Amino acid sequence: MLTQIKIMMRSISRCIIYTCFVISITAVYGQGISSLETKLQSLKERYTRESAILDSLKSVLDSRAKLIDAEKKKTDYDEGNVKKLMSVSITLSNKIDEQQNKVNGISADIEKTKSGLDKKYTTVIDSLTELENSGKYKGDADELKSRILRLTEKKILTAPKVYSLSFSPEKILSLNPSKTKDPEEKKIYTEYMNDALTEVNSKLKQVKNLNEEIGGIISLQKKTRKFLEEVEFGSNIDRTALTLRSSGNSKTTSTTRENGFYIGEESSDFSPQIQTYIYILKQLDVPSSIKTTGKFSFDNSKKNITLQEYSELLTEVEKRLTEYEEVLSNKIGIRK
Repeated sequence: MLTQIKIMMRSISRCIIYTCFVISITAVYGQGISSLETKLQSLKERYTRESAILDSLKSVLDSRAKLIDAEKKKTDYDEGNVKKLMSVSITLSNKIDEQQNKVNGISADIEKTKSGLDKKYTTVIDSLTELENSGKYKGDADELKSRILRLTEKKILTAPKVYSLSFSPEKILSLNPSKTKDPEEKKIYTEYMNDALTEVNSKLKQVKNLNEEIGGIISLQKKTRKFLEEVEFGSNIDRTALTLRSSGNSKTTSTTRENGFYIGEESSDFSPQIQTYIYILKQLDVPSSIKTTGKFSFDNSKKNITLQEYSELLTEVEKRLTEYEEVLSNKIGIRK
């Protein structure tokens, strides 16, 4: 009996230590996350202000250029006036260069901050997920799921900038190292295609990971909606019973509120990411050397898209990248 108590106490102690350890990690990283989130918001506001100034300067320079063109078209144009306008334009051009450098610097800081946030979000999410799956957490399981959900949503919304493929897929497909007789040329082609394959593998891994995270949120949202519907259905039955008892003929109706998490509603710079993924699809929309699995249709004018729509976009990108990976591997001579 004493042995069983000791075993139980050790188990409880390990559980407490494990929980406290993970929560302490969450707390420490949580402080860093809050700081970086504040910094990111400040940088975004600065980026918006400085970009507006840049756009204004470009607009003024464009107007000056039109004035110069209009002045030059005159049969008796004033050369002194043209020189004066050109002098002002040069000054404006220098200011634009300076402002562009400032905007580029802020943009680089934004991406650096996003990268830092992404790492911290990942660390905390992994810790909380490990705690959830351990079966040793004695706190509110629903609250733990909610924390994971909120952090994952934030991670998706503040994801670092997405880059399109740096090479031309169509050009790659036109290469055929096996038909090249020159050893040096064959080596260059093979190295070029290997680099392309490495990039495709990296991009594919990135897309898969992101799609898995989104899939997890969608799944959790569905479970949450189902739970809310069941709770609301039960409460409506109670209300209906009470109403029927009091009046004998009253009816009650209910509407289920759906979790409306939209990508883009919290991030003014999310649209470029979507555009980049769409551009990757266009890059991979090459002749029949690869077997396309269908066309993906998306309205580019939409400011916000649902998680489901985003997942569908990523799924199509994943399919195309996988198909292209197979073609590249085959051309290089790698059998999968």
